Amino acid sequence: ETRSTLDLKKCGAYRYAIDSSTGVWCAAWCLGEHEIRVWEPGEPVPEDIVLHAESGGSFSAWNTQFERLIWKHVLVPRYGWPELGVGQWRCTQAEAMAFGLPASLEDAAKALGLVVQKDTKGKNLMLRMSRPRKKDENGTTWWDDPERVDGLKDYCRQDLKVERSIAEKIPRLPEQERQVWLLDQRINDRGICLDQNLVKASLAVVEQSRASANKKMHQITAGSVGSVTNAPALTEWLNHRGIECDGVAKESVSHLLEKELPVDVEGALKLRAGNALSSTAKLGAMLEACCPDGRIRGLLKYHGASTGRWSGKLVQPQNFPRGMPDLCTVQASRTVMLKNASLVDILHGPPVEVISSLLRAMFHAPEGRTLIAADYSSIEARVLAWLAGEKSLVKAFAQGEDVYMLMASVIYGIQAKRVSRMQRQIGKTAVLGCGYSMGHERFRDQCAQAGIIIDEGQARLIIKNYRKNNPGITRLWKSMEEAAISAVQSGEAVYAARGRIRFEMKDKVLRMILPSGRALHYHSPRTIEVETPWNELTPALLHHGVNTVTRKWSEQRTYGGRLTENAVQAIARDFLAEAMLRLDSRGWEIVLSVHDELVAECDEEFADLDAFTSLMEAAPKWAKGCPIEAEGWISGRYRK
Repeated sequence: ETRSTLDLKKCGAYRYAIDSSTGVWCAAWCLGEHEIRVWEPGEPVPEDIVLHAESGGSFSAWNTQFERLIWKHVLVPRYGWPELGVGQWRCTQAEAMAFGLPASLEDAAKALGLVVQKDTKGKNLMLRMSRPRKKDENGTTWWDDPERVDGLKDYCRQDLKVERSIAEKIPRLPEQERQVWLLDQRINDRGICLDQNLVKASLAVVEQSRASANKKMHQITAGSVGSVTNAPALTEWLNHRGIECDGVAKESVSHLLEKELPVDVEGALKLRAGNALSSTAKLGAMLEACCPDGRIRGLLKYHGASTGRWSGKLVQPQNFPRGMPDLCTVQASRTVMLKNASLVDILHGPPVEVISSLLRAMFHAPEGRTLIAADYSSIEARVLAWLAGEKSLVKAFAQGEDVYMLMASVIYGIQAKRVSRMQRQIGKTAVLGCGYSMGHERFRDQCAQAGIIIDEGQARLIIKNYRKNNPGITRLWKSMEEAAISAVQSGEAVYAARGRIRFEMKDKVLRMILPSGRALHYHSPRTIEVETPWNELTPALLHHGVNTVTRKWSEQRTYGGRLTENAVQAIARDFLAEAMLRLDSRGWEIVLSVHDELVAECDEEFADLDAFTSLMEAAPKWAKGCPIEAEGWISGRYRK
C-alpha cells in the first residue's frame, strides 16, 4: 500500500512511482502456501524474498505493472530490496482478463464466487491514507496514527488472500501469450515522447478561445448560459426558445444546425459546436502523465477487451480525432505556438477544433529519430471473408480491388465504375458493418452517423442484398451459434467455420478455440428456449461476462452474429500480437498500439517502411490464405 501527493488515476503508475512524494506504507507477501506476512519501512528486507529473487524465482501480483514499478523505484533504491527483471513477474490480473473475468480484483472475486472477498470497508481507509492528511508550507502530514496503519495492514493482508485465491482458480497465460504480455510491459516502459511545449501552447489557445466563446454565449442568451460547456443550461435555453431537443451532444447540435434557425439560436449552437470538444481535455491529462524525461508511459492495457485487444489508458490514444495532413499539421502547430487564438482562427479555423486535430501530433520522435507505423487495412472484413470461406471476396481483397465499390455495385445493381461517392460509402458501411448479422434499423443508424440518410425500405433492401451476395457469411453466423449451443448441451467439442473454430466445455466454461490456439471464455453458459418471430421455439445461449456497456459482470444472451464478431476481432488481434513479436525480435522499438496499428521509434537512417510493413503482413501458418494488407507511414510526429 502506498501514499503520494499525486493522484494515481490522473498521472498513471509510471509518474506516480518515480515521484519523490510517493512512499510505501506496507507490503504484504507470502511464499507459496506459507503464512501471509507484512513488511513495513524500517524493517529488514525479508530474507525469503531476497533468496527467492536472487535464485530467479517468479513473483505474482494483481496488476503487476503497479507493483513492479513501486518495487523498482521505491523499494529498491530506498530500502535495499533486490532488483527484479520484468521476466520474473506474473500478472494475475492479466490472466484473469484473458480468462474472461473483470479487471477489478473485487469484481473478479465475486464473479468466481470465492469464499474470500475483498475488504470493501478497508478500501475507504486505503483511499484516505493514500493521500495527504494536510499539505501546507510546513510540509506534508499523513494519516499515520497506529490504529489506521494497523487497519491498512489488515486490508493489505486481505487483498493478498483474495489474489492468491483467484490465482488458484484461473489458468496461467500460455507461453506465447506470456511473451505478448512481457512485450506489452516493455512497450509501456518505453513510452512515447510528448511535445510539452505544443501542449502548453494549445492549452493557452483553448483557454483564450473558450473565454471569448463564453462571453459571446452569455451575450447571445442574455445571461441564461454562461459557458459553452454548460450543456444543461444551453438545452434549457433552447427549449425556452422553442427548439425541442434532449441535449446538445455533438450529433444533436449537427442535426439542429441543418435546420433554419433564429439568428441567436444558430449563433449559440455554433459556439457550442466550435468550443465544446471534450477531446481537448486530453491536454491536461497529457501533462499530468508525462514523466520528467518528456515521455508518457503506461498508455496500453493488455487484454483490455474481452477479445484480447488492447485498450487505452490515461490520455486514451484509441479515441484521438483523425487529425490533419502533415503539411497542415506543421503550419497549424507553428501558429498555435504563438499562443494567439484569434490568429489560429483566421489562419486555420475554430481554435478548439484545430487543437483537437493536433492531438496526435503532440506525440513525436526525439531529435535524430522518427516514428514509423503500419495499420492493417480493413482487417475485420478480410478476416471475416477468410473465416466464412467467401472465396470471391477473399480474391477481391487479395487482388487489391475496391471491395466497397463492388458491394455498392451489388446493392444498386450497377457497374462498379458507375458507383458514386455516396454509394461507395453505403457499400463501405455494408462491408464493415453487416458482417455480424446487423439489422436494417441499426444499419440506418450507422449510415446516419456517416451523414447519409436512407429510408427503411432502402435499409431493408441493402441488408437483403448483402446477405444474398455473401451466403458464406450468413452460414457462418448459423454455424457459430449452433456449434456453441451444441457444445454446451452435449459437453463435447464441436467445430464451426469449416473447422477453424472449436467450441468446448471445460470446468463450466465454454471456450472458443481460435485458429491461433488462443481461447475466448464464456462463463456459466446455459441454453434456454425462446420464441421466434414465426412462433417457433429455438434454443438460445446465455453466459456470464463483462457487459460492454455497463462494465458489470452479468448474465447476457449471445447469438451467431455476436460470436462471429468475437471470433473475427480476436483473430485480428492475434495477427497484431504476432506482428508485435516479429517486429520486436527484429529490433523495432514499438512505442504504441492503437486499434490495428503499430507505431515504432527508430533512427532516421534505419526507417525502412517496406521492411516494417512486410513484417506486419507476414501471415502465420494458422492463417494461410487470409489476404492481409498493411499500409504505413514515416513521420516525425504521430499521425493518421
